[in-house]
Amino acid sequence: MLRQPSLPLPISGRQRITDFISEFTRDALAGIQEALNQPNDAKVPFMITQAQKEALRAKGFDDDQIANMTPEKAHQLLGSLPPLPY
Repeated sequence: MLRQPSLPLPISGRQRITDFISEFTRDALAGIQEALNQPNDAKVPFMITQAQKEALRAKGFDDDQIANMTPEKAHQLLGSLPPLPY
């Protein structure tokens, strides 16, 4: 439970607190706006389309290999994603 101070803050103290809160809020909102304006280049494939399966078959992969392939790996093999760094 918070206790109320026995005496109110002097005006200068209240103004400093108000200024601090205003500056903190302004900076926080500016940071959020900056983050929202950043391009979102993160792309994670979540499926292998029928056309991609056909293209993989044309490259010599069989249905079992394709069924056990992650969408990310399929997209890399087809050249639509850069190779993983590992």
